[in-house]
Amino acid sequence: MPARGEPRVPVVDFYAHVATRGDVLGAGIGSGPGAWEATVGPD
Repeated sequence: MPARGEPRVPVVDFYAHVATRGDVLGAGIGSGPGAWEATVGPD
């Protein structure tokens, strides 16, 4: 959840970004499991 005063990204914009750029917070499609865990955290 964003901090107070920070804008929220609409869900559709998030999915559009992932679909067109192939990355989430800097972890790309070709990134291994370790890179994804470092980026988004463990399960």
